Amino acid sequence: MPCKIFGKNAMYWYRIEQSLGRNSIVGTTVRNPNDLPQHLVADEKHTWISGEKVYVATTVGEECILGVSIAKDAGEESLTKAYGVFKKETQCLYLQYSPLTVNLDGAEMGIRGWALILNFVPSNPETIKKYGGLQSPAERLNQFRYHDNWLHNLLISASSGGFRNTPQKAL
Repeated sequence: MPCKIFGKNAMYWYRIEQSLGRNSIVGTTVRNPNDLPQHLVADEKHTWISGEKVYVATTVGEECILGVSIAKDAGEESLTKAYGVFKKETQCLYLQYSPLTVNLDGAEMGIRGWALILNFVPSNPETIKKYGGLQSPAERLNQFRYHDNWLHNLLISASSGGFRNTPQKAL
């Protein structure tokens, strides 16, 4: 589908999807550690990858998908490891981050890449109007955009913050 909309061939978009999946979702989406959401929702959904049943552990806050990771099973150890990816990414942005509440209601690189795309893709026109022109969940969270083109905004954010690996000192 991106080929028809943005041009290029399918392999080009496959490589973009795979490379985005290597980025930290939190580090790419959230610019300022003070903007990390205080209230989160965490849930897992079962799906199939290469014929194997797996669980996709997802963490969401402030309309943004902030964590996505694959768990091999629904056991405590496996899910703790999967949700630990989100924890590690937030600690790279802000070492002492701890949300106030977490609601537990109920091919990893590709899924993580699509999570970032959903954080940056423009919302519908009514939602954009409601939020004073802020086009995406990431823009609404950060009150900022690097570029008017959402895809450029995602790629700039990914290059500037998606690979944060040195935790900041406590604020």
